[in-house]
Amino acid sequence: MATKKRTTKAKKVSSAQRGSSAWTPEHVDLLCDLLEEGGTIRSFCTEHNLARASLNKWRRQDRELDARIQAARQTGAEALEEEFVEVTSRPELMVNVGTAAKPKWVATSDDVQHRKLRAWGLEKRMAWNNAGRYGDKLQVGGAADLPPVSMSVEERRARAAALLAKVRKRRKETKGEQDTEA
Repeated sequence: MATKKRTTKAKKVSSAQRGSSAWTPEHVDLLCDLLEEGGTIRSFCTEHNLARASLNKWRRQDRELDARIQAARQTGAEALEEEFVEVTSRPELMVNVGTAAKPKWVATSDDVQHRKLRAWGLEKRMAWNNAGRYGDKLQVGGAADLPPVSMSVEERRARAAALLAKVRKRRKETKGEQDTEA
């Protein structure tokens, strides 16, 4: 019996699949500079057409690189905070429409809506970089004038188990009522 000889076509393999990385130390320097200015890793990877997975692999292998990127992100977060404070605390522009002897100061529009939009964008970027500090916060229980309820992990598990038991009990009761009706 004759066997057919299989021919394999050469597949095009991306650099990520080959295991090589397009990242260079120069890219890392540029990334750190961008992060120190408040930029994001995602925007850098998109702009330079680089895989974020490769950078993450490098960071896992090289703790110094990871520490350098973390320090750059922290510096960038501080830069965003400063910009946020500058945008939100700038006073309205005042113009003297009177005379030097009898001044009449009038507030002019300095595009307050644009400042609000910039502040909102900065707030979102700060929350993205440091969700624990600037992210959305959820208050559980209590009135507005009372402090939020704090529970340990064990207390949350116990509370969730009690709620599940209550739900199961209600389901059994309603199922028993439906069986008696039928």
